[in-house]
Amino acid sequence: MHSVKDLCELLGDRLTAVAQWYGAMGLAREHGGRRFEELSMGELSVLWAQKIGELLYGRSCIGAERQAEIVRGAARFMEEFIGLRNRLFASLAAQYAELSAQDKEGLLTRAAWRSINTAAASPKGGYRLQVGLRTRGCQYRANDRFRRGCYNCGFFAGAAPGLEPSAEQIVTQFANAVELVEERVKARLVPPYDVIEFPNDGSFLNSAEVPEAAVQEIFRRIAQHPRVSRAMIETRPEYLRLEQVESILSLLRSDQTVQIGVGLETTDPFIATFSIHKGYAPEDYEDVVRLLSCSERCEVFAYAILKPAYVGELEAIEDAVCSARFVSRVGRQHAVPSMIKYEPAVVSRGTLLEVLYDSFDASGARCYEPPSYWSIAEVIARLFQEGLHGLVRVGAREDMDILRALPAIYHPNGMLSRFDFVLYDAIQQFNTHHDIHVLLLSIADVFADHSYLEWKRRTGLRIPEVEHLFERMHAQCERVRRSPAQRQRKAFCDRLFQVLDQVEYGKDSQRFLRQIVRPGSGEDWRSPVRDMVQRMLEEALGDVGVEVTNLQRFDDELGLVRMEVDLYQRSLGSYHSVWVNIPSSRPVPLEEVI
Repeated sequence: MHSVKDLCELLGDRLTAVAQWYGAMGLAREHGGRRFEELSMGELSVLWAQKIGELLYGRSCIGAERQAEIVRGAARFMEEFIGLRNRLFASLAAQYAELSAQDKEGLLTRAAWRSINTAAASPKGGYRLQVGLRTRGCQYRANDRFRRGCYNCGFFAGAAPGLEPSAEQIVTQFANAVELVEERVKARLVPPYDVIEFPNDGSFLNSAEVPEAAVQEIFRRIAQHPRVSRAMIETRPEYLRLEQVESILSLLRSDQTVQIGVGLETTDPFIATFSIHKGYAPEDYEDVVRLLSCSERCEVFAYAILKPAYVGELEAIEDAVCSARFVSRVGRQHAVPSMIKYEPAVVSRGTLLEVLYDSFDASGARCYEPPSYWSIAEVIARLFQEGLHGLVRVGAREDMDILRALPAIYHPNGMLSRFDFVLYDAIQQFNTHHDIHVLLLSIADVFADHSYLEWKRRTGLRIPEVEHLFERMHAQCERVRRSPAQRQRKAFCDRLFQVLDQVEYGKDSQRFLRQIVRPGSGEDWRSPVRDMVQRMLEEALGDVGVEVTNLQRFDDELGLVRMEVDLYQRSLGSYHSVWVNIPSSRPVPLEEVI
C-alpha cells in the first residue's frame, strides 16, 4: 500500500491540496474511524473523486461522474505504467551500453533520426527537415523519482541514457544529418526543405541537454543555409530566457525567423493533472508568449494532444477547441504570431496509453483507443466557425517513436478503412492551404463510409459541425470543385487512391508483400517494396513525376504490417503521406472493406 505522500506524488502534486483538505475536515471518520493515512489507494481515490470536481476542477470540460471514473482509473493503472516505463528505460540503457561499447564516437555523432516531414511548417507552407538530436534525454523525466515524465510522451527512443554527448558531437550530428538529406534533395528523392526543426527528446534550450555552445554553432550553420527561412525548436517554459533567444536571432540572417514550440497540450486543469502530467500550467505558456513579444522575428506554436489518456472522443474535441481559443487569445493579447499544432494521440511504447490500450473493461472493450480522424475534421470545422482555423496544424502519424496503434479510421476487421487514405491526406494537405472548401471537397465521398456513422454513434453527435458545414457551404464548394486546379488535384488523388487500393488489396501485391514484409523481418523488404509501389504508380499515372520517397513500417498484434508510404508529386509540388495495411496471415479482398 502506498502512503498518502506517495499517492499524492503518483497522481500529481495538485492533489496534495485535496489530501490536506480531507485530512483537515476529518472525513476519514466515514471509513471506520481510521486515520486518513491508513486508507487504501482505492478508498482514497473514491474520497477524492467525491469532491475533486467542485474543489479544484470546476472549469473542466469533464463532468463530475467522469472525473470520478478517471480518478479511479489513475489509481488503478499508475503503478503498472511506472513499472512499464522503468523496464523500457532499463532496456534502452542496456542497448546503448552495448552500442557504446562497439562504437561510442559513431553513436554520439549520429543523429537519432532525421526526415522530411510532409506536414507544412506553418500556414506559409514549406517542408521541414526534422533532426532528432541524440542527447542525454529529458531532464524533467529524469528528475522524477518515478521516471514518469509526461504520461503520453514516446519521444525517448533517441535519448542516450547514461551517455552525455559533447557540444562538438551534437554539432556533428546536425552536420551529418543535413549532409545526408541534401544528397537526397539533389537526387530529387525528397523535396527541398526551407525549415529545420529539432523535435528531439527533452528541451532544446536546456543547456544540460543541449550545451549552449552547440546551440550557438548550429544556428551559425543554419544562417549559412541559403534555402532555410525558419528554424523550429521545442522547450519547456522554465528554460526559455530572453537573452538566449536574442542571441539565437543575432546569429541568423535578418530574413530568418524562429518558431518556438511549447507543450501546452490542454487548458483543462483536470486533464492536465490526470491525463498528461506536464508539470506546468497554461499561465506558464502565456509567460512564454509575453516574453517573446519583445521580438519581431519569433513565433510561438503550442502543442496540444488530441485525446490523451482517459479522455473520450467528444471530450477530446471540446478540449481541443478550448485550447485553440486560449492560444488565439494569448497571441492576440501580446501581439505574437501563434499557432496550435494538434498531435492526434498514438499508442507508443512505454506510455500510459500503452497500459490502457492493453487493458480491458468489464465489457471487453479496450480502456483506450486512438482518436478517429473524423474528430480532427470536426475540430477544424468548429474552429472555422469561430474564424480560428488558420491557427491549426495537425501533426503527422510518423511524428512519434515506437508505434503500437495509430489514430485513423478503421474497418471492423482491423484493417484501415479504404477511405483512411482520403481523410488523412486531406487533413495533411489542409496544413498547407487552410482552405475549408478544399478540405470538405476532399472528404465529401467519405461521409458515406461506415466509419463516419460509427464515429457519430461514439460521440453522440446527431449532426456534427463538419457535416453541417458541408451542407451549408455546398454551393461555394461546387464553385471550387469546377476550378482547373481543383479538378487536376482531384483527378490525381482519385488515381493515387485507386493504386493504393491495389497495393493493399490486389491479390498479386498482397501475395508479394506477405512474402517480403513479414512481421519480424529485417530491412531487406524496403527496396523491393519501393520498386513495386513505384512501378504500379507509373503504370497507373503515367509520367507525372510521382516518386516514392520513404517507407516505414510497424507490426501489430492483429497480424498486420502497417506501412507508411511517402510520395512526392513534382508537377503539383505536393507531398503525400499515406498508410497501407499488409495482412500477413491471409489475403483480405477489397470487398471486405467496402
